[in-house]
Amino acid sequence: MVTVTAVVVASLLAAALLLWPARARHEVAVGLTELPRRRAELERREATTRSLRGALAADPVSAAGSGVRGVLALLRQRLGRVRVTDDEVLRLLDGLAAALSAGLPPAAALRLVADSGPAVPWLEPVLGAGEQGGLLGASWKQVAAGHQSVALEQVASAWALSERSGAALAPAVAMAAETVRRQRESRQTAQSAASGAMASMYMLSLLPLVGLAGAGALGWSPQELYLQQPLGLVSALAGVALLVVGWLASRRLVALALRGEVIR
Repeated sequence: MVTVTAVVVASLLAAALLLWPARARHEVAVGLTELPRRRAELERREATTRSLRGALAADPVSAAGSGVRGVLALLRQRLGRVRVTDDEVLRLLDGLAAALSAGLPPAAALRLVADSGPAVPWLEPVLGAGEQGGLLGASWKQVAAGHQSVALEQVASAWALSERSGAALAPAVAMAAETVRRQRESRQTAQSAASGAMASMYMLSLLPLVGLAGAGALGWSPQELYLQQPLGLVSALAGVALLVVGWLASRRLVALALRGEVIR
């Protein structure tokens, strides 16, 4: 009986692996605004990989020490990173559009809006560049890349376009605000649509506890049911494995849907 159960479990796992959709079957619908950021991130990763290979070939000990320091620095950066919210960006953009429409210079309008509301720590590099009289499009782009914020990328694109073409900045900022607002609404709609799937995932994950409660009501303890009988142990291990696979698969499908990828 144990052999038959093991064969059935192995067959189910093999069928799941064969039927799992490959990456090539996914049609990725990525917004045009995310393509430059992903391309730049890929180039940075490739450059880092080449540097690490060269360092390991030249001096493995020093390279290992540098790698540890790099990991610690990355952890500090991740833990200390200031989160950029859409509400902050929208408040800033709406205020900027009004100040620029009133005739204020870009740097003065940016400083006025920054001082008139709650503190925005991630805006300090842009404010510093404005006080020095430099172009702010590059500063916006650096801040957006550092925080990996799609909303700030919209601001950087609008600002850089205005600086290159000489067009009025107020309409570009207003258009960036409208784009950020629509992206936020789309993301909220997607999260609301996925809430039912997430609730089902949590409920199905908790169903095995009902089985334990039922066994206890019938006078079977979990130890007697799953640890002292070979068939029960095999069933428990197979159930845990399938539960983990189902959990990971559900999380992956929901994450793909929230990122805007079409699953086929």
